[in-house]
Amino acid sequence: MKKILNMVLLSASILSTTHISADTHKDINSKIKEIDKSSLNSENKKLYNKLISKNEELKSTTKSLSNAKQSLKEISSHKVTQMNTKSELTKRNNELDKQIADLQSQVNKKNEDKQKKDAEEKQKQEQAKQAEAKSSQSGSSPSKAQGTTSNASYSSSQVKEAFDRITSELGITGSDKATWEYVISVESGWNPQATNPSSGAYGLGQALPAGKMAEFGSDYMTNPYTQLKWMYAYIMDRYHSFANLQAFWDKNHWY
Repeated sequence: MKKILNMVLLSASILSTTHISADTHKDINSKIKEIDKSSLNSENKKLYNKLISKNEELKSTTKSLSNAKQSLKEISSHKVTQMNTKSELTKRNNELDKQIADLQSQVNKKNEDKQKKDAEEKQKQEQAKQAEAKSSQSGSSPSKAQGTTSNASYSSSQVKEAFDRITSELGITGSDKATWEYVISVESGWNPQATNPSSGAYGLGQALPAGKMAEFGSDYMTNPYTQLKWMYAYIMDRYHSFANLQAFWDKNHWY
């Protein structure tokens, strides 16, 4: 009789419920198992069957709610992951944009430097052509620069000593040294104060403008060693070797 009463109370509780917790459902299942179905009359059996049916509904509902909670948890986690991914992508895009901007800036600078160097080469070539044309008209051999040793602060022997010193320090010998000597002879006649009357190119290497040599020493207007340091740097920067300088000279007769 007590078990029947418990079943009635349990039925009333379950039949009025739409959803329960997992622990409560586990407790109900335990109580249902305690009921002896064989001892029930027909009316109580009907109630028992309703109890079983409702319990199955609650079981399904509880499972559905549990699945829904899990889905919401996964959706929330996925949304957080998407936000983190979006933030990371934005950061990466910003880094790529900066790298592209830096590369573009480098390319622009190289193009500007090349245009400047090309313009200087064109100017020097035009000046060489003009000097050669004037020389042809006068019937005399072309002269790269004018100036006298008597006006220089250094004697010819001192200029040659400066040349021997720098070639020794740099390890320049043989044909490389001969090429450099030849270019200096033609460009300035070994006069540190030689000045091209057409362009204003100055010194042993005919720097244009003369101020280019200032970074190698404040005495660049007179000191042959300072001028030779600039000239060597210029040759290496533009031709990379004396062999390339010789090849260019043979073709163009200027450097």
